[in-house]
Amino acid sequence: MTKIISISNLRFIHNIGFTLIELLVVMIIIGLITTMVTLSVGSREDNTLREARRLTELLKLATEESVISSKEFGLHLTKYGYEFMVLEANNWTTIDDEILRPRQLPSGLELKLLVEGENLNFLLPTNQNNNYQSQSFDKFDKKSKEEIITPHILILSSGEVSPFQIGFYAENQASWQIIGDYAGNFALL
Repeated sequence: MTKIISISNLRFIHNIGFTLIELLVVMIIIGLITTMVTLSVGSREDNTLREARRLTELLKLATEESVISSKEFGLHLTKYGYEFMVLEANNWTTIDDEILRPRQLPSGLELKLLVEGENLNFLLPTNQNNNYQSQSFDKFDKKSKEEIITPHILILSSGEVSPFQIGFYAENQASWQIIGDYAGNFALL
């Protein structure tokens, strides 16, 4: 005997399982979550490397600019940022152009400095909230002995550079170092 199935009987058949669209939506959600976790885990190290590379390239550019313009340049560091300076009329002034502008590191990153083998970390200002755009680094606190901000690293118009090591630290762990020598060569390690 043949059974005839009517359309009215088909209404009661339940679909067991998931549709293709439901599976695709779940796969997309899992992919997005995995991507977010991967990016959040690797972002601190990526920030450190990106900032170390940026400073290395800016140092190379400042060295070339110093030789071409026959001006003495310098790099002034704080624990949480840096600024390039130029010597004009026997005064160090902050360079305020688009490329060599003062920069602040992302939160969680710190700089440590050795110049000519001497640890100069005690000289680095520790104020994390430095607002380089609004501060003038030429002179401040005129009431006391008129403190003048000078660079920690000299970049001379002859192409020579004060030998230095700048360490980039994320959460107090050394990540990257920039090493500069007298000849103006820079290495990122």
